[in-house]
Formats: sequence, C-alpha cells, structure tokens
Amino acid sequence: MYALRPLVVGFLCGIGLLHASPGITAAGQVSYSIELTVLASGDLFGVGPGSGIENYHRIPPVGAVYTGSFSFDGDLLPRDGDNVVVPLSTFRLQIENLVWDKNNPFDPLHPATSSLFQGFRAPPIGFTDLSPGLEVRDGLITGLTGGVFSPSDLPNVSFFGNAFDSRDPRGIFADGTLEVTVPAASPLILLLGGLSACLAIKRKVS
Repeated sequence: MYALRPLVVGFLCGIGLLHASPGITAAGQVSYSIELTVLASGDLFGVGPGSGIENYHRIPPVGAVYTGSFSFDGDLLPRDGDNVVVPLSTFRLQIENLVWDKNNPFDPLHPATSSLFQGFRAPPIGFTDLSPGLEVRDGLITGLTGGVFSPSDLPNVSFFGNAFDSRDPRGIFADGTLEVTVPAASPLILLLGGLSACLAIKRKVS
C-alpha cells in the first residue's frame, strides 16, 4: 500500500501540471504553435510569382491557414511583458513553399536544402538570433512582434501582435491574423514530471 503512494502522488501532481502548465515537453521545454490565416493577398508589382527559392511560387490564397511552432526553456519566460526576447530552442514557420527554420538556417553553399532563416527582428533591440518579440500575459504568450527574415531581408514575415504581413522580392504579399496557441502536453510526460517533482519534494521533507 505504502509502495503505491508515490505513484498516486505523482499521478495527482501530473494532473495538476496538465491544467497549470500546458505545452510542457521534455527537459523543461515549452512548445507553442503559430497559426496564420490569410485575409488579403496579391501582387504589388504585377509581375506574377517567380520560381526562385526566395519567391512565392503562387499567391497565397485568401482563407489559407499556415502553421509553425517554436519552443524554449519555460523558466526564462516572465509572467507579463511586451516585446520579451528569450533564446528559442526551435522555430519553424512555412508559408507556401517558403520555410524559415532556426535549426536549418540559410546556407549559401546548400541553398536548396537549407531554409531561408537568417534571424529575427525583435523590437526594440532590432536584429537578433534569439527570438521575435513575445507578448506575454499571465505567463502565456499571446502574440508576436517583430518578425523573421531571410539573407536579403525579403522574403520575410512581420508580426504585429495578432496580425502578420509577408512579402517576397517580387511583391507577392499575404496579410492576415496570427494566433499563438499552446498545444496539449503529453499526459505521460506530465505524469512522469509530476512523479519526479513530488518524489524530490518528499526526499527534501524526509
């Protein structure tokens, strides 16, 4: 009976973490999803989409939804703040054929297999390899500011809290809404994390 008590405590702590800390992944990392919904798009210069790696191969259609994600050490995030910058462990965003991936940055020697990622813009510090600006409320990220850019700046994606704007060198553009959400954490990870935390507390008490 007493041997089962740590498991029961760990289960209860895991349930508590499921409600208190969604998005927790392994090793204290917190994961968020990005969802971009196109409300307006077009061709600024009337030249049409291009075929190069830096160009949209078609105009992103109105109503299209594009997704991305990022992760970081959750201990670094403050409870509240505007334009917060923390070092991201991962960042990946794709709109049509264009991809910005922090862990596969642009490589001029292998442009076809690398992404377009060159860095972030984060007001007020400007260009950085850490993160875009994060809007934080009650310990959760609610929006992004700044943006992500490519070696020649264009194509890029600019963030305005809960809106985005993207341009490529030929003037193909897409504007719309931006939503940052916390994906559901794995119950197994939460259970194991809760068990570890509670056992650590038990050892300290005893």
